Formats: sequence, structure tokens, C-alpha cells
Amino acid sequence: MHGPLGRPRVVLLAGVLGLAVAACGGGGPPASTAQATDELPAPSLTARPTVELPEISLTAPVRATTPEESPDQPPRTAVALPTRSEALLPTQDPSPATTPAQAETTGSAPATTAGPAELTPTPAAAAPAEPSSTSAASWLWWLLGLLAVGAVVIIVASARARRAGAWTARLDAVVAETTWLAHELLPNTLGSQDAAARLATWTAYRPRVDTLTISLNEVAASAPEDRRAGIDQLRAAVFELRSATDAYTTARPPADAESLGAVREAQRWTEEALRTIRRAPDSRPDQPVG
Repeated sequence: MHGPLGRPRVVLLAGVLGLAVAACGGGGPPASTAQATDELPAPSLTARPTVELPEISLTAPVRATTPEESPDQPPRTAVALPTRSEALLPTQDPSPATTPAQAETTGSAPATTAGPAELTPTPAAAAPAEPSSTSAASWLWWLLGLLAVGAVVIIVASARARRAGAWTARLDAVVAETTWLAHELLPNTLGSQDAAARLATWTAYRPRVDTLTISLNEVAASAPEDRRAGIDQLRAAVFELRSATDAYTTARPPADAESLGAVREAQRWTEEALRTIRRAPDSRPDQPVG
């Protein structure tokens, strides 16, 4: 039975015992086979789980720390670390060795967030540019307002100047017509010896005299304060001269002599009013013209 087949078994058993002793000794000095056989029953079974479990726990943190090798990807480390730590903590007891690594990773996370916090003042640097734009806009509105006020003043002044010029033109026309009445029409009417001829001359030009009286009313209504007295005097003189001439051209002798005196008196009054108008200063544009 212990022939050639039994020797390999003995050799195999010796090899197994040698491996067990090498595993238990951890690379120490070689011991005798008798001591290895005495130590195998108790320490070999307990030593294998106690030694191998820490080795597994040591390899697990190495795998957990692999995400630290990629700091350029903060979103992946932030998501992967909590999930793996929660999976390792309840399953393995020696996990406190891995918690410092997690604390370090959490401490490094604020460092990444501090970068954007330092970049936030850059938009605030552009904020001082707003007051300059608003001040420029306010100055622009003030300038436009001043231009508008100036335009209104110019328009009002030009309108008054136009009204003053129009009134002066009407006054000149009235003065010219009154001068024609006193110096041309009236002498031609009074110079005729025939009553019928005098009546025909006056009747032919009386509508023009009526137009003169209407123009005098309009000029007096829109006259400035410093010119109104002279215009009223001229208007009253023309009205009086028209009434006296009407009475003289329709009167019969001897009443025509008295009517002729009234016409002469109205003529002198009209010429005096004309001299007053010519001596008066020109109308100022700043005075109301109507």
C-alpha cells in the first residue's frame, strides 16, 4: 500500500502544510514541521478571516479614492462620493479610514465654488457705467426742453411781429385814404359851383369813404395802447367830415352856407388828426396788437 502511489500523497500533503505555514508566518523565519502542525489547528482558521478582511477593506478605499484622480470633473466626484460612501459605511466596519478621504473631498468642493464667487464682482464693475448714460440722457432731455422753449418763444415773437407789421400796413392804408379824402376828394367837391355837380362827385366816391370808415374801426380795435388815442381822433374826424359833406351836398341855399362852414371845420380836424398820427412813434412789437 505504501508503494510508489503513497509517496506522491505524502509529498502533496507536505506541500500543503508548507503553504499553510508560509501563510501563517507571513514571511518569517522557517519553523519546524512539528511547530507548524501544532499551530495549524487554532491560529490558521482564525487568522485567515482576520487578516483577509482588512486586506479587502484596504483595497476598497483604494477603489473609492479612484475618483480623486480626476479633479477636473467636479460634478462626477460630487455625485460619486456620497453614493459610494453610503454603500461602504453600512457593509464594512473599517470604513472610518475612508471618511478622511471623503472629508478631504468635501473640503475641496468649497474651493471649487470659491472660484465662481470671486468671478461675481466682474459684473459689478460694469455698474458704474449706468450713471453716465442716465446723466447723458437727462442732459439730452434738458437740451431738448430748452430748444422747445426757445422755439415757442421765437414762434410767439414772430407771430407778434407779423401782427404788428400787418397792423402797421393797415394803418398806412387808412392814413393814405384819409389823406386822399381831405386833400383831393373834398377840395374837388367844394370847388364846384354847381350843386348838382357837387352832389354827383360826392355820391360817386362816397362808397370809398364808407370803406375808409370800416377800415378805421378795424385799425382802432387792434391798435396798441400808445396809438389808440390818435386812431380814435382820426376816426372821429373822418366820421364828422363824412356827415358834414353829406349835409352840404344835399342842402339848398341859404342853408348851404352854414353846412359849408361845418365841412371846413371837419376838414381842419381831419388834417390835425393826420399830423398826430404821423408824429406818433412806430408801434412796438411787444405791445398787444389784437
